[in-house]
Amino acid sequence: VYERAKRYLVGDMVPVTRKNALPAVAKRLSHVGNVERILCRLTDTYLAATPDNIIDWHITHIANCDRWCVHMKEDTENNHIQIMVYTEDTIGITARITGVLTHMQMNIVGAEIFTFYKLGVVHTYRVQSANGYTESEIRDNMQKILSEQPPLVPRPTILRPRNRSFQVQSQVIVNNQVSYNATMIEVHTKNRYGVMALITQALSDLGISIRSARITSYGEWVCDVFY
Repeated sequence: VYERAKRYLVGDMVPVTRKNALPAVAKRLSHVGNVERILCRLTDTYLAATPDNIIDWHITHIANCDRWCVHMKEDTENNHIQIMVYTEDTIGITARITGVLTHMQMNIVGAEIFTFYKLGVVHTYRVQSANGYTESEIRDNMQKILSEQPPLVPRPTILRPRNRSFQVQSQVIVNNQVSYNATMIEVHTKNRYGVMALITQALSDLGISIRSARITSYGEWVCDVFY
């Protein structure tokens, strides 16, 4: 982190912005139709935080769908399954999506959420295993809540036996200083099945709209940051 910061400060590294990143993205996806309407909505934060292969994956599917889409692929390098969900941005959508994944007994080990103005919201979840579910089956379960039907009720959280021996102090930090257009809510707690569904449901119950998020797990501890 120090070395990267130093390179920025001495002018040896150009920060990723829409101006210098979009031409490369447009060139890679020149074969994808209707891509211009998507590129003009991408944010600096998304372009800087998202690997090129994930950007291409997102945009290719968003350009070929109507209101929503669900896709899955294997991340062999990190031994995870990645699930992409693109939909319209509505209050409580994150809670409903994580509720479905919890209902399907999928353990979310990480996630990124980005909202694009007048385009929608794209969720990328990393789960340890798809539990035998196919992409089509995941899509069918998601359809029930993406089509504004009543959400599935998340199953109770399961504490694995080894988790009971770890003492993790839960903490919630609310900060209005780190962003000029959003409130940051940072949640630290013990990692367990369904914990993200519980957190996002609590935010939804308070009427809070999640514009972006980064979910990271460190073994038995999880850190969820929402804007």
